[in-house]
Amino acid sequence: MKGTVTDEAIYEKDKAAYKVMSDDIKYDVVSSGKQAMKDLIFIRKGQEIEIQGNLEGEMIQAEKSKISIST
Repeated sequence: MKGTVTDEAIYEKDKAAYKVMSDDIKYDVVSSGKQAMKDLIFIRKGQEIEIQGNLEGEMIQAEKSKISIST
């Protein structure tokens, strides 16, 4: 899925959580372990992002994230 990060990532209990808007739907994204630390360090509000993971309703359990660094 591709979308725009709408909130800064927060970290709690080995998990990072943030929100992404894609096709007019706001998704809750949760990552854990090493991916959570990467998300916390690199993901910022307003960035374009591509997420791979498991979708359950409007929640995504992220396994891999790729941000766009072009301006």
